[in-house]
Amino acid sequence: MKYRKTLTAGLCLAALQIASAQVTTWTGLVDTDFNTAGNWDNGLPDNAGNPGIVPTGTVTTLLATSLNGTTVTWSGDSHLNTTAAVRIANSTHTFQGSSNLTTGIALQIGRGTVADVGTLNWDSAGTLSSGVMTVGRDATGTLSQSAGVVAPSSLAIGRGTIVGTYTLSGGNVTTGTFGIVNGTFNFTAGSTGLLTVTNAGSPFDFASLLGTGILKDAADSWIITSNTLAVGVPEPSTYALSLGILALGFVMIRRRVISG
Repeated sequence: MKYRKTLTAGLCLAALQIASAQVTTWTGLVDTDFNTAGNWDNGLPDNAGNPGIVPTGTVTTLLATSLNGTTVTWSGDSHLNTTAAVRIANSTHTFQGSSNLTTGIALQIGRGTVADVGTLNWDSAGTLSSGVMTVGRDATGTLSQSAGVVAPSSLAIGRGTIVGTYTLSGGNVTTGTFGIVNGTFNFTAGSTGLLTVTNAGSPFDFASLLGTGILKDAADSWIITSNTLAVGVPEPSTYALSLGILALGFVMIRRRVISG
C-alpha cells in the first residue's frame, strides 16, 4: 500500500510538471520588445520548461541581458534586430527558416559567469550580422551552422581558459578578422561550408592553422583560395595512388604469409 501511494504521488507530481511546462509563442501585441510579457501568449520564455517560439515579426532588445536564461526557436521570417549587444548566456537559441539576427555591436555566446553556457544553432537561410562575435567568452560557447550567412566584423573563438567551438556543416562564414584563442573551428565530414576572412584585403594565413588540431575537418583535406577556406575533395589521382599503395601492401602481406 505504501509503495502504491508513493507511486501515485510521483505520477501526480510528474503530471503537474508537464502541465506547468508550456510553449510560449511571440505575438507582438504590445510592442517589439522581447522583455514585454504581453508580447507572448503564455508569458516570457525561460529555459526551465517554458521555451519560446517566434514564428514571424521583428523583435528588439533594449538590454544585452534580455536573452539570458531562455530557450527560443526563431522561425519563418522572424528577425531579432537590435542596436544593443546580444548575449546568449545560460541559453539556447535556434534560428530556422529564413530568420535573421542583426546587432550593431557585439554577439557573445557564453557570457556572464562560467556557468552561463551559451548555444546558438544557425539553421536559417537568412543572415546573422554583428559586430565582434565571441564564441565562448566567460563560459563555454557553441555555435553550429548548417545554412545561411554568418557575417560578424570579427570572429573570436574562446577567451583565456574559456573554450569555444564553431561547427560548420553548410553555409558561409564571412568575417573581417579571425582568431582562435582556445577552442576549435570544425568542418564536419561532407561539409559544404566556406570560411572567408577578408582581413582588410590581405591573404589570411590559413596554412599556419592547418594540422594544429584547432582548425580541422574529419579528413584534414582542404582547398585554400586566397582568403577562403573550404573542405577539399581529393583528386582522382590521389585515390588511385592510395588504392595502389593498399594493393601493394596486400600483395606483400600475402607473399609473407605464403612464404612463412
